[in-house]
Amino acid sequence: MTRLVEILKDNGFEGQELRKEVILLKCKEETLLERFAKIREVELTPVRAWMLRCSEEVFQKKLNRFLKAKEVLGKHPDCASYLADRLNCQKQYVHYIVKRNPNLLSIYPPKIKEVLDFLFDIGFTPVHVVQFPVVLSHKIDVIKYRHRELTEFGYVPKNLKVLCSPAKRYQRLVSKLCSEKIKQRTD
Repeated sequence: MTRLVEILKDNGFEGQELRKEVILLKCKEETLLERFAKIREVELTPVRAWMLRCSEEVFQKKLNRFLKAKEVLGKHPDCASYLADRLNCQKQYVHYIVKRNPNLLSIYPPKIKEVLDFLFDIGFTPVHVVQFPVVLSHKIDVIKYRHRELTEFGYVPKNLKVLCSPAKRYQRLVSKLCSEKIKQRTD
């Protein structure tokens, strides 16, 4: 048990934190050593106690998710820097946007990349995203579906507001477009 305490202390678990996570003392020494080695290898921080006591499957999922996020961020130290680069604005402006939309920095970076790539591919610009950053928190499938549906009606959105509007408001627009299309056919 002394060896386990030593391993945990050597890897940043001290005092109060160690007392709160007494269950870690039931882990196998080799398991702790392996996990700490993998965590150091991928430079995952901060290390949480649950990462040490969870199943191997959950641990691997966390590592894979972290590595995907790290790959997307590339040279950027954090999500705010990544967004500043992709949106062609200063990091301070991203912080201003985050104050208005606090959950932006908690969005999984690969999801942000996928949404931005799609929006830029269909003709929107970084300025459009800056105007409606809430679009980044919407499901990519919903954004794609809405874009496809609006395109079928011949409606080209001038901004992202319609793609990230509440479902009821969006349905009203679709109903209006559908009525107009039916009216055009009968004329």
